[in-house]
Amino acid sequence: MRRLTFAAAVGLAAASAASMAMAAETETITISDEIGIVKVNKGQPILIGGYWVISGPDTALGLDSKRGAEVYFAERDNTIAGHPIRFIVEDDQCNAEGGQNAATKLAANQNIVGVIGPACSSAATPAAPILWKAGIVDIGTATTAPRLTAPDRGPDYDGYARTIYSDNLQGAGDAEWMYNVAGFRKAATIHDGSPYAEQLAKVFEAEFKKRGGEVVSSEAVSPTDVDMRPVLTRIASSKPDVVYFPIFVASAGHLVRQMKDIDGFDKITPIGGGALFAK
Repeated sequence: MRRLTFAAAVGLAAASAASMAMAAETETITISDEIGIVKVNKGQPILIGGYWVISGPDTALGLDSKRGAEVYFAERDNTIAGHPIRFIVEDDQCNAEGGQNAATKLAANQNIVGVIGPACSSAATPAAPILWKAGIVDIGTATTAPRLTAPDRGPDYDGYARTIYSDNLQGAGDAEWMYNVAGFRKAATIHDGSPYAEQLAKVFEAEFKKRGGEVVSSEAVSPTDVDMRPVLTRIASSKPDVVYFPIFVASAGHLVRQMKDIDGFDKITPIGGGALFAK
């Protein structure tokens, strides 16, 4: 993380050094760090950045995380080490372009000491390298795509961490429940091409097969698609027990509404993912 250097701390260090030996010569202490230093003078705010989806159909995902950070700050009187907190939040719209724009704005502020967020892996994938290039650590709050913290993710993501599980775990857990508890033997999947949905669907398929299940259909939609009937018709023709669609609110809404129009879907159990925990 970028180092936080307080003027008061420097003064204390100098006083301590002077008291060590009466004859000690005055010396200047130079503090350096390869990813940069932010100096916060006495009385000045500590700037913390954040970026989440705070507009559009997936707003609930971002607002929960943003409010969680705000509650945490409030419980500590909105201060860190006696400095007031200034929280700067950008809207990433839960997509790659939005994440890039949000990270670019935050990275341009040389006084930001760290960034919290986002909720969407689609935004974090392009954003995290931009922030790290500026020497800013990024701590994701709901970004579960496995590649973000994979051992081979590359140095561009060295400054990225997260407070949530990887979909390697979620995909395995979902597959285990569907096969061992629910008793499903044939599954279909739908993803929307986002890092979150596509990687989770792949993990689920591999884990479901590992347990003896059969994946009879793997489909993809676009987040902007409205007519889901062709995809749903193909899935119905493959006669799965369950259709697993860990996608986002807008396209999932169209899917669920149109399932009742497709012959055979009354015998298929639909199961979404965590991104659909919205109201």
